Amino acid sequence: MTDTPAIQLIANLVIQRGDGRVLLVRYNPAGESDETDADIRWWLPAHELDPYQHPDDAAQIAIDEIGGLNVGSINLNRVQSFRGRRGWHISFDYLVLADGEPSGSPIPAAWYEIDDLPATMHGNWERETIAAALTDS
Repeated sequence: MTDTPAIQLIANLVIQRGDGRVLLVRYNPAGESDETDADIRWWLPAHELDPYQHPDDAAQIAIDEIGGLNVGSINLNRVQSFRGRRGWHISFDYLVLADGEPSGSPIPAAWYEIDDLPATMHGNWERETIAAALTDS
């Protein structure tokens, strides 16, 4: 009998503001407020799907968790799959056009220039996903 790898279904959001900036959320693995600048990593807003949940619903939850955004449109842009540390990932990537200021609670978030992104959690993956979403739109 072979082990079946875990499969994570994730709705990822590339949220772009009218001035071209994109929104990233802060990742803090320890959940502590005293991390150093070197510990801070950013990633795309996302929400893991519950069993039988539609990706559109998970994308809306990710938006709601950020708070403070006025969404103009949300469109499924592409689906990608890759092997991650905890198994196989299937990612539903949405392009979201929005404005407003994220509320920062419970998830810290900030707008960034596309060519001046901070350190990200998954290396180049966030940058590649952003570029693909904006190129395909």
